[in-house]
Amino acid sequence: MTSINSYLDLARKGHRESAQLGLMELGEHAVGRLEDAYRVEVEPSIRALIVEVIWQLRTHASIPFLGEALQDPAPEVWKQALDGLVTLASAESLRVLESARDRIGDDRDEFRDWIDGAVEDVSGRIDE
Repeated sequence: MTSINSYLDLARKGHRESAQLGLMELGEHAVGRLEDAYRVEVEPSIRALIVEVIWQLRTHASIPFLGEALQDPAPEVWKQALDGLVTLASAESLRVLESARDRIGDDRDEFRDWIDGAVEDVSGRIDE
């Protein structure tokens, strides 16, 4: 079995799609190890890949992690976290989004706009 680090190295070499497919094949049981890899990764594009793989696995247990990833300074990362929270639309993901919105500083207009859109989207989907 190929390790998470091997797939991340593959992504670093420009083979993002192959790396993503391989990470997805590891399945839901690898989420904790992927979260650990995210926390030590310095390259934003690789952190974004990890966040995307985690939300693509569609496990609601990843919602707290996606909330953590919303705090990432790289837009490509927090946008992936937003995509995941919207995809996993639930009362829990809405709480995470609203909490993030409450913590936004005045200097984060773009982030605020994205969060507001995500809150609106999730609110509409869970009220149905």
